[in-house]
Amino acid sequence: MKRPKVIKLNQLPARLPFIPTIAWGLLLDRFHAPGWLWGAIGVLFLVFWIIAIIAMCIQDPIKLKELSGE
Repeated sequence: MKRPKVIKLNQLPARLPFIPTIAWGLLLDRFHAPGWLWGAIGVLFLVFWIIAIIAMCIQDPIKLKELSGE
């Protein structure tokens, strides 16, 4: 059986972290997390969002043909 070909994860465009942000917010709310934990997770996700937005702005999209070297 032939193995399927896929694009490497590091060659995909940057994505915004919507799902992890929402999931952690709901998890913190569900378990009634203290304020300091909300702040710590909030700062962590703020850094993730800033990095994701910068990565989206500086990425240079190329065609898959250019990646294969043909």
